[in-house]
Amino acid sequence: MAAPLLLVADDDAVARDLLVEVLVAEGYRVRAAAGGEECVRLAEAEPFDLALIDLRMPELDGIGVLKRLAVLQPPVQVVILTAFATIETAIDAI
Repeated sequence: MAAPLLLVADDDAVARDLLVEVLVAEGYRVRAAAGGEECVRLAEAEPFDLALIDLRMPELDGIGVLKRLAVLQPPVQVVILTAFATIETAIDAI
């Protein structure tokens, strides 16, 4: 059985690359996106088991990606990552 396929989206290259490195070292297959639009394009191309999405990205933010993924891949679980959490964004994500 193949390892779970994860989708990682973060416009911060250092954070994204570190997260990908750790996940690959743990045995996951990972696709990385530098932003929301790229993330959606990847989701249009193949099914993912889990998506780790940064909240603050230019063009299409994490909440926008979450909404698009809900249509493209309803069963995919999404984790929103952020260093700038507020109660309002947590409520929006839920």
